[in-house]
Amino acid sequence: MTKLAGDVAALRRPAVIAVDGVDGSGKTTFAGRLAAAIGNAGRTVLIVHEDDFLAPREVRYRLGRHSPEGFFATPTTSSH
Repeated sequence: MTKLAGDVAALRRPAVIAVDGVDGSGKTTFAGRLAAAIGNAGRTVLIVHEDDFLAPREVRYRLGRHSPEGFFATPTTSSH
């Protein structure tokens, strides 16, 4: 975390860092800790949460709650 924060702080331009993952994987905790570390390294930090790109729960969890394939795969449609 310290190395990543230092690398970001050393950039001479604004940076956008996206954190992605399945439900409950620790994204918010990681983003908060990384933001604090970058701030401590002297950069201004703004955290933006965007959470509107979710398929319905039955689609996300069709391969199990912890399956990244089920979470990120494009749902298929059937013509019954």
